[in-house]
Amino acid sequence: MGQTEDREKRLRKILEHPTRRKIIQLLGSRGEMTWKDLATEVGSGTGALYHHMDALEGLVYRDVQKRFHLSKSGELVFSRLAASPGPLAPPELVRDLAGVGRGSRYAQEIFAPRSVIAAFSSSRLRA
Repeated sequence: MGQTEDREKRLRKILEHPTRRKIIQLLGSRGEMTWKDLATEVGSGTGALYHHMDALEGLVYRDVQKRFHLSKSGELVFSRLAASPGPLAPPELVRDLAGVGRGSRYAQEIFAPRSVIAAFSSSRLRA
């Protein structure tokens, strides 16, 4: 499987998960939300919500006031999902985000989880 197909598969898995779609839809329609507000609206426990938020890394970010927002990539995903409200991610959205050029940048934002970035920026590795 090629790199583009792999990105498409991972992105489709993210976008077709009902809880993650709900998080994107909530943040897109309501704007910023606190952790407590998201947990209440999604009906998810802390551990499960952490798991989903990690999966949405690159689409969702947390500001200095600890409120969650959609990133530019997340706003693009929200607008496309709103135009295609079915349970499946629109194929053109997956291609746009996972393809080459501008979409590749979005895919890199989405698929570089915080844990990977932290591992490479660890002071032990830099020493």
